Amino acid sequence: LENFLSEIVTILNNEYEYKTGQQRNNTITESDLVQKILEAYFQKRVLYKNEKKVSELSAGEKRQALINIAYAFLLRDREREKFTIIAIDEPENSLHTSLCYEQFEKLHNISMNAQILITTHWYGFLPILNEGYGHFLEIKNDKISFETYDLYDYKAKVKTDVTSSKGKLPNNFVLKSTNDLVQAIYYSLQTDNPYNWLLVEGVSERIYFEYFFKDEIKNKKLRVLPLGGNNNVSEVYEYLELPMREKSSSWKGKVFCLIDTDPKRHKEYINEGLNNLRIRRLSNENSNDKISLLTLKHSDTSVTDIEQSLNPVIFQKVCLSLSLKEEYKIMHINNSNGNSNFIKNFKNLDIEEYFQENNGNNKIIFANKYVELMFEEENSEDYIPSWIKEIKSFFNN
Repeated sequence: LENFLSEIVTILNNEYEYKTGQQRNNTITESDLVQKILEAYFQKRVLYKNEKKVSELSAGEKRQALINIAYAFLLRDREREKFTIIAIDEPENSLHTSLCYEQFEKLHNISMNAQILITTHWYGFLPILNEGYGHFLEIKNDKISFETYDLYDYKAKVKTDVTSSKGKLPNNFVLKSTNDLVQAIYYSLQTDNPYNWLLVEGVSERIYFEYFFKDEIKNKKLRVLPLGGNNNVSEVYEYLELPMREKSSSWKGKVFCLIDTDPKRHKEYINEGLNNLRIRRLSNENSNDKISLLTLKHSDTSVTDIEQSLNPVIFQKVCLSLSLKEEYKIMHINNSNGNSNFIKNFKNLDIEEYFQENNGNNKIIFANKYVELMFEEENSEDYIPSWIKEIKSFFNN
């Protein structure tokens, strides 16, 4: 090619000349060849969805296709040498509300292998994600306010900031996040291939339940969603109850809401639920026996959380494997077939302090270790609490 061009220049009496430019290398590299092969390959292929060109889809479907393709390529190419940054403007735009959750869930999965920057007006992602940062922009009197929150526990920080600013900071995005999420859940229950939902209080619950319900997550499109506390779970239940009661025959998916029994009274006026919507609270009924799933109207007030609702044998093994302080170890189990009640079954009140230390992160450390040890047990089914099986039956029947 070099000789050929030299002859052409000679014929043109050197009036014309092919140059690469001073800043460019005139050598054809392997990378150049690969790029041209890729261009030629994909020029001959058109992307279709259900026998229809993607270029002919609606605006919302095109955005959905963009994220689906990015998700598939990045999932396939996890071991690439270069890190990828993806920026998407309003991924929910032109999408039906029922598809928003699924869209953001894919983006969350992409973020495991790339960095994602999103601008959005859909607040439903807030309760879903527990890693990353949300930057809230608001314009007032031509001035832009910029508030940043760690998504791990944004509701608690927002509440603190609103209080400390004496109401000057807006609390509206907390309300918006609940409204948007409820709409996404609402529509997801009615599709031909519906989602199922297990709404819980915190991140540690999610860790336990994603292990216990791994089959339902795979086969029933179950999503375990921590909402950051007792009141938030009850609130979402109340938002869903009325429309689900009015259209009781149209629901194909199910929602189970689970809360602790706290010292502070729960919403006792909430009823037992519907065929596809339930809310229950954990209770050891002041014993070391099995855990019960009680309605909110039930008179029992035994303070019970997830840590006191586990298998006592595995609980003891976790304490040993984590090398906890001497006062936190479990030396005796009164009822190995019962619950993990600190006082009734372990005779150890000190361990409560362990779960309150480290800003609550010890709950997550403990949960991860508990699940790890459950995976190692040959007869792990024997250690699944009966109340977990009761929730499973709700989704599987």
